[in-house]
Amino acid sequence: QYLKNLSKGLLTTIIIFIILSLILTLLNYFNLLNHTVLTICKMVIPLLSIVTGSFISGKKTIKNGWISGLINGLIITLFIFILSLIIKDFEFKNLIFFIIIIITSTFGSMLGINAKKTA
Repeated sequence: QYLKNLSKGLLTTIIIFIILSLILTLLNYFNLLNHTVLTICKMVIPLLSIVTGSFISGKKTIKNGWISGLINGLIITLFIFILSLIIKDFEFKNLIFFIIIIITSTFGSMLGINAKKTA
């Protein structure tokens, strides 16, 4: 049951990330975004998809939602870390981004388990 909830959160994160990235790519292709907005969106889209996926994962969790979010964030961070090593060199700003991903995922899962308690 726990792995099922975790996989639902991860799958939601991936689907939302792909959809928002495609929208951003189309807007950029038609030159509807300037460089500043594009840079901000490249930071907001992963965080928004991670919060949403972790929220769903936390909402399905029975207790300790923050652990679910932490594991979710660590899995996503590990995946992005391996991808960044393959594609380009590792930079210090990536480490900061990974920490932000883990914190965001944990926070989203805590919101999810608290939303379940109030509903």
